[in-house]
Amino acid sequence: MLIYQIITLILITLPNTISQPTYLYSICPNNTSSSNNTQYQTNLNTLFHSLSANATTNPTGFHYTSVAPFTRDAVHGLFLCRGDQNVTTCSSCVSTATSDLQDTNCPNRKVAMTWYDECMVRYSDISFFREMDQIPRFYQVNTQNVTGNETRLVQILGNMMNNLIYGAANGGPDKKYATDIIGYTSLQTLYGLAQCTPDLSIIDCCLCLTIGIGLLPINLGGRTMLASCNVRYEVYPFFNRADNLTLLSSPPPTFETSNSNAHNNSVKKSIKVIIAIIVPVVAASAIFLALCVCFINKKVKNRDTVVTQTDGEDFKDVECLQYNITTLQNATNSFSNENKLGEGGFGSIYQGALSDGKETAVKRLSRSSAQGVIDFKNEVLMVAKLQHRNLARLFGFCVEGDEKLLVYEYLSNKSLDKFLFGSDPFSCSNMVSEPRLRPGFDKFKSGSKLCHQWRAWEKWTDGVPLEFMDQTIKDSYSSHEIVQCIHLGLLCVHESADKRPTMATIVMTLDSSSVTLHMPDEPAFYTKTRIESKSAKEVGSDQLVSKSVHWSVNSTSFSEIEPR
Repeated sequence: MLIYQIITLILITLPNTISQPTYLYSICPNNTSSSNNTQYQTNLNTLFHSLSANATTNPTGFHYTSVAPFTRDAVHGLFLCRGDQNVTTCSSCVSTATSDLQDTNCPNRKVAMTWYDECMVRYSDISFFREMDQIPRFYQVNTQNVTGNETRLVQILGNMMNNLIYGAANGGPDKKYATDIIGYTSLQTLYGLAQCTPDLSIIDCCLCLTIGIGLLPINLGGRTMLASCNVRYEVYPFFNRADNLTLLSSPPPTFETSNSNAHNNSVKKSIKVIIAIIVPVVAASAIFLALCVCFINKKVKNRDTVVTQTDGEDFKDVECLQYNITTLQNATNSFSNENKLGEGGFGSIYQGALSDGKETAVKRLSRSSAQGVIDFKNEVLMVAKLQHRNLARLFGFCVEGDEKLLVYEYLSNKSLDKFLFGSDPFSCSNMVSEPRLRPGFDKFKSGSKLCHQWRAWEKWTDGVPLEFMDQTIKDSYSSHEIVQCIHLGLLCVHESADKRPTMATIVMTLDSSSVTLHMPDEPAFYTKTRIESKSAKEVGSDQLVSKSVHWSVNSTSFSEIEPR
């Protein structure tokens, strides 16, 4: 009876035992070092803490996050656990990986990546979200040579790898993971596994796995670990089945580890696998492309026939808007400096007068522009269709040799609100400073945008950003999405271009709720118009009043996360 109780106790406690993760390899370039007391290192510690904490509750086994993403000390990182690992095992592996990266494997590095049998962790000072990266990478090869029919092995591996690529790439947004089991001989079975980071597209996942498979020679096992994906096959079970029953692994054979890109003696064998994999993938891609073309053609045919006819006629009529170079040279006094109104990133602008007395502003595009003539004419046609009282009219264009010119109507110097509002006493000029205006293009700043800009900033600092939303559509969107868009908008109008978020960061922020945003600063063109009398008396008219705002929407707090 006592023995029975002891055995029962052992069986109960065994599932709760967490084995240590199996370390494989780490890569940390020597040219990306940082000192231990820098702000980057502080942000890195915060990142590791965030990854470890997320792994304890994340059932998908994948998480990407950033700390201080809009600063020079930004750090971006992710973890990816093997698709068959539960939350407990995944959390243990991520915790071990982040700890070892800091202490032993890659201390004081700005870029590093480490692989374990159960997970991988990666971080960098450059964002890599949704990027298919095949480097850094390493591979392991089973040293046991093929003893049976090698041709049959190549065929079986080709079929298995095709199944793995298709299954992993189409795994969904949360987990791109697939396994496969195929019999090789009466005594041997092949086990395969492939996985991509879920942020990759289907095409990028297929490409990454194809590259990884191409590095594998024809042996009785091997694996390739890339930055964005990994693939492995063995003649013994090494992953958990879908029914959550762990397969008993036989003792793994000896492996050779290499991070070199040099080819080994099995390159000729690996070519067979590549051909067996790429041919079906290319065929499937061609079928998919054909279906897309048919769908697009169907959409085009369903367009209104009147619009189609009008587009053709307009393209023919674009030639009617063309001026010759001599006419514009005479109008601008051969583009003299006396007639020059300004210069922007795309060229210079000159004031001119045509023979009929019409005043114009001629924009002479830079000769370094790579825009073709057809694209240029299409753009002219599109701009010419735009008619609005607040837009400078396009009279025509000129294309001769390497010269490309646009002819606009000339707008004389006036206050911006005169063009936008006329004599309206409630114009922006009563609330914001009045920028002076030359021609209505190039470095033109829209007055209405200035109004919206300072109004958004006022609502933000008052702690009521939702009041900036149009009340008629307020209930059509979630409060969190509205606040997130306003937050990004204020960051995009920062006075310093270096502190504005990149498009990649914006996309990453909108797709992920875990990205940390720093609080926006006062916009460049903001002029404070409301000064509380009490505050003005206390601080004086020449000082700015700064107030900290903390608010929440639907019980969701929005705050700036700073590392300890």
